[in-house]
Amino acid sequence: MVRLEKIEYSENRRKPEKAASYDKKYERQLHKRISDWREKRLLSVLLGSTGRHELALDVPSGAGRLSGIIARHTAKLCEVDYSREMLRLCLRNASGYRPLAAVASVFQLPFANLAFDLVVSIRLSHHIPDLEARRDHLRELFRVSRKFVLLTFFG
Repeated sequence: MVRLEKIEYSENRRKPEKAASYDKKYERQLHKRISDWREKRLLSVLLGSTGRHELALDVPSGAGRLSGIIARHTAKLCEVDYSREMLRLCLRNASGYRPLAAVASVFQLPFANLAFDLVVSIRLSHHIPDLEARRDHLRELFRVSRKFVLLTFFG
């Protein structure tokens, strides 16, 4: 099993000042604002094509940048991040919905097999350093999903 320490940026997200900085980076930088807009638009289209869900998982949730979009397509959203600080920001940023929340590793999710209709994992895979670790990540996402897994990989 891969330890989170092997993910290059993992420790930074646990510090309050680093988490807060990450929360605002998509507002500060023009190229981030553009990619954020495009990513949200694409996610909305993809989620629209999957229908409405009873229970969805957003892992890692980060500061909740995409949570509002996911929440519009599900009756209940569960936010998971290994960083308590990022999860705290995510819950603070939640507007118009009340997500469930858990601090956990993407490599050992604390949920039963097939627990979610939809699992979303955006902007994590490319930070996982090796192929076997990426496979572990994918296995865990598919283990807890009943229907759909949406994920990104920037290579």
